[in-house]
Amino acid sequence: MYFGQLSVISYQLSAIAEVRSQKSEVRSQKSEVKLLRLLRFETFVMSAPALATAISAISYSATLSVRS
Repeated sequence: MYFGQLSVISYQLSAIAEVRSQKSEVRSQKSEVKLLRLLRFETFVMSAPALATAISAISYSATLSVRS
């Protein structure tokens, strides 16, 4: 009986270790996702002035062609 209990406890500890490992993996993936989102946002913010300039140029060009 004693050996059987040790076997069960060993299995439970192994399962707990696996769950902890998976939790750690999930945390790592969440951190990676946050970093990717931040990078995507920074890229958008950095490209926003260029986009605004392009829109202004297109609008100005359209205004000139309407006047012509």
